[in-house]
Amino acid sequence: MTQLIAVLVIVGGGLGTFLLGMKHLSEGLQALSGSGLRKFMSIATTHRLAGIGTGAVSTMIVQ
Repeated sequence: MTQLIAVLVIVGGGLGTFLLGMKHLSEGLQALSGSGLRKFMSIATTHRLAGIGTGAVSTMIVQ
């Protein structure tokens, strides 16, 4: 039983650290991008397939 609690605490801590890192990454990218990137993303995602492609490429860059 104590091993289960230890595993849950470790998994919860890892998930919390991951989510905190994603929050900081998101805030940093928003601060860095400015209006130019927002304007480009709004143009690049007007069509559904273009939006999928833009999302895939931006995800690859972030990863």
